[in-house]
Amino acid sequence: MLSPTFYDEINELKEYSNFKDSLQLSENKFDIEHHMELMLRYFISKHNNIDFDSYSFSKDLLSDFIDHETKNLISDETFDLSKEIELFKETFIYINSTLSKETFKKYNFDKEVFEGPFVESSYEAILPGLAMYLDKIKAMTKDEFSTLISLMYSEEAYINAVARGKKAIARIQELTTFSFDYFSKA
Repeated sequence: MLSPTFYDEINELKEYSNFKDSLQLSENKFDIEHHMELMLRYFISKHNNIDFDSYSFSKDLLSDFIDHETKNLISDETFDLSKEIELFKETFIYINSTLSKETFKKYNFDKEVFEGPFVESSYEAILPGLAMYLDKIKAMTKDEFSTLISLMYSEEAYINAVARGKKAIARIQELTTFSFDYFSKA
């Protein structure tokens, strides 16, 4: 283990109620620690210091990507875990005070509601940019934030990033870029 401190802090953070409550994962997903993986995806994408050219999108496994990029986070002196944990918590406080369990569900334009299960691509598209521009977004009303999230699903860049057959690492690359761009304009 490269950093027991990093592991201990992340392991404690995975139980953060504002985070867990917003995910709407099955008990089985929590049992296999999928929420830990989702946290690591957030930190990796939010830090955005990934050399995607070093990966083969068609061959490399998502789990290997997460392991490698977590090691990179731990060894990166510019990554301040304490500061990032505070931002993570603040972001999920905001999420739970606005859309809560709806945040990571797909928006149905016909019914004008968020519906269905937790969607990983929604999580990947929302969190990095939301966290980066949280202060600006917190000035929005709940309805404005809801509209911002719902309109995300009609954006061409989002639609292309989540197209059927897209490999996970390529999707993460595209959604990270999308997220920072989309929320910067909020």
